[in-house]
Amino acid sequence: MKNIIKSSITVDDISYIENKESLDQLIHLSINEKFSHTPGPRYKKQGPNSAEEFFSEVLDDTVELARNKNKKIIIDCDNVDGYMVSFVEEISGGLFRQYHLKSIDEFLNLFTYKAIQFSWVLPKFVNHINNEIKRLKIV
Repeated sequence: MKNIIKSSITVDDISYIENKESLDQLIHLSINEKFSHTPGPRYKKQGPNSAEEFFSEVLDDTVELARNKNKKIIIDCDNVDGYMVSFVEEISGGLFRQYHLKSIDEFLNLFTYKAIQFSWVLPKFVNHINNEIKRLKIV
């Protein structure tokens, strides 16, 4: 049988489904609970509650913990007022840049997303992630 190399991801790849994985292997990270009910722009200089702040104040420590404990992070996108496009790009495609991810599998082993209220955001995540995969020539 021939190995198939994944060159992009789909919404199904990143969507967290209840009971899909054992809960003891997951770290739940609610943007609303751990960061802000009103996520802002991409950079701190653009305004409060930026994606840049989310990385430095919340996600950096969570990624380190997940890597050390071999766990996956569920980024819970629900229960906020809404999202700016630049915040969405940064917490999807930007993860490859920020955490020096070298493969699609490395990304999928580390991150998944929960978005019921904001289900429209998942295809945008996929688009930004796939653009970054192409830009960085990741497989």
